[in-house]
Amino acid sequence: MLPALQTLRGRLIATTGLLVLLSLLLLAGYNAWAGRGATLATLSDDARAISRAHADGVAEWLHTRRAIVEALVPAVREADPVPRLLQAADAGGFDTTYFGFPDKRFVPSKVQEMPAGYDPTGRPWYKQAEASQKTELTEPYVDASTNKLVITLARAIRDGGKTVAVVAGDVFMDGVARNVASIRPTPSSFGFIVSREIANVGAVYLQPYWVGNVNIFEPIIDADDNAILLGLGGRFQIGRAHV
Repeated sequence: MLPALQTLRGRLIATTGLLVLLSLLLLAGYNAWAGRGATLATLSDDARAISRAHADGVAEWLHTRRAIVEALVPAVREADPVPRLLQAADAGGFDTTYFGFPDKRFVPSKVQEMPAGYDPTGRPWYKQAEASQKTELTEPYVDASTNKLVITLARAIRDGGKTVAVVAGDVFMDGVARNVASIRPTPSSFGFIVSREIANVGAVYLQPYWVGNVNIFEPIIDADDNAILLGLGGRFQIGRAHV
């Protein structure tokens, strides 16, 4: 034992010193914890605001294209609706706009190489629109002519309650990916798109991967559950657009 600790006075001084040191360590730990919490809260608020702004932008983007598709409804009775379809495709940034008819006729805004025996009435966009009274947005699916992932805005046109045609417009998901890739709340974070029915379906449609230091977004379907939980289970909330 040190000589200084052999006296009562020395022991009291040592004990007091240790208590002061312990108090300082506890205070430093608390300040670090409180600072981390404040930093995370700030990042959470910033990420929430950014995601909400992007979600609002997506909602407005969809609202505009939905209106363009609905404006095509009267063109179904024209002898040649292709000029109107072309105009709508250009105005809305669609890859293609088109009409599908119950007799399996298909009238697109541009010539497409469709598979033999193509039946528009069997496609997801036609079925979903026919079952609805409003303009529908499909889940991503594989386009019949390009085999690329696509989403479609579609609306059934009725006469006396009977469907006479479905008008629709396609947007490729790789175009959407470029917009999603710009969502970077922090340098190491990224945005992604999940199905609105995530709790039941569990599908991520846009997810990043890295080649060297380059962050690339790729449209995918049926991503693994771990990626979904990683995105949804963190501190940051995800902005949502009701579409």
